[in-house]
Amino acid sequence: MALDRILVAERLRKFGQLRFGTMKDFAAALKMHPASLNSGYLSGRSILGGELLAHLHSLGCDITWLLTGEPQKGLSEEEQKMFFWLKKEGITTEKKLQERLTVISDIWGAASKIAEVKTKYSAKSKSKK
Repeated sequence: MALDRILVAERLRKFGQLRFGTMKDFAAALKMHPASLNSGYLSGRSILGGELLAHLHSLGCDITWLLTGEPQKGLSEEEQKMFFWLKKEGITTEKKLQERLTVISDIWGAASKIAEVKTKYSAKSKSKK
């Protein structure tokens, strides 16, 4: 089975956008100049070598998907977006996710109490008039 360089380049671009947001940041993560990334790999002119594939894998790229279009991990596109966003935010373990959810829960609880107090205060103010 021959690789379709253009499709590989499209998937590489998609990974870069999902994981890093910009091609400039993607190139920096790959330790290459953005022009090299664009003119070689994102154009389909250059074939990804073993070292680059290993580096992409270390950045979270599913190499099977990159080369064939078939996801190895079985993640949907939305799940991949969520995974990359979490990783970009530094949430790389279940413990870190739980910590963030606890903070969100605490903030939500505090906001609910503030709203409750505000409602009671507003009701008392109206009853005095």
